[in-house]
Amino acid sequence: MDIFLFNLLFFLVLILVKINFISALNTELKKESKNYLIIIINCLFIIIFLWLSITVFLEITLILRRTFDNLSL
Repeated sequence: MDIFLFNLLFFLVLILVKINFISALNTELKKESKNYLIIIINCLFIIIFLWLSITVFLEITLILRRTFDNLSL
């Protein structure tokens, strides 16, 4: 499997997990809080999620490139 295809698949799975988590969080927060709190928490989770997913994407690419470089030698 190509390195970038694997990373793309992993990134898409992370996006699906984030969407499910945010929707579950929204369901719980709508019962007891105002919409501003939901918007702030969603923005924070989206920023954290994007940072983590980009970091993981780059780390996996780096690890797989090193592995394939060592195998080709």
